[in-house]
Amino acid sequence: MNSNISSRIAYVNGLVSGLEINKDSKEGKVLLEIIKILYDLSEKVSDLSEAQKHMHRHIDAVDEDLADLTDSILYDDYESLEDEENNFEEIKCPNCHDLVYVDKDMMGQKEEIICPNCKGKISLLLKKEDENK
Repeated sequence: MNSNISSRIAYVNGLVSGLEINKDSKEGKVLLEIIKILYDLSEKVSDLSEAQKHMHRHIDAVDEDLADLTDSILYDDYESLEDEENNFEEIKCPNCHDLVYVDKDMMGQKEEIICPNCKGKISLLLKKEDENK
């Protein structure tokens, strides 16, 4: 695209040269300055186009890295959740009958817990006695 713009500017420059306009006249100075501006703009557009292509490649690389990192984090979280699944005991609250999950380590340390749903007391001793039977 930019080469097309550059070639069109060169064509206009050729037309102006072919008109044999006096470069010292007011009209000649204006036309030559316009052509210089067009060349400068074409160069800036070319620079911006290259920078945009470079940025696009960089963003694609960052996007791929971010996707890999996200997958890794989600996979690690899933694995840790699977490991933690075996560390909890499911207890039914005698008051509200909702299921409550209690850390197995806590079961040996406390005799009772408070139900997070109904705020009633749940005895851990009963559950421990059930396991021993």
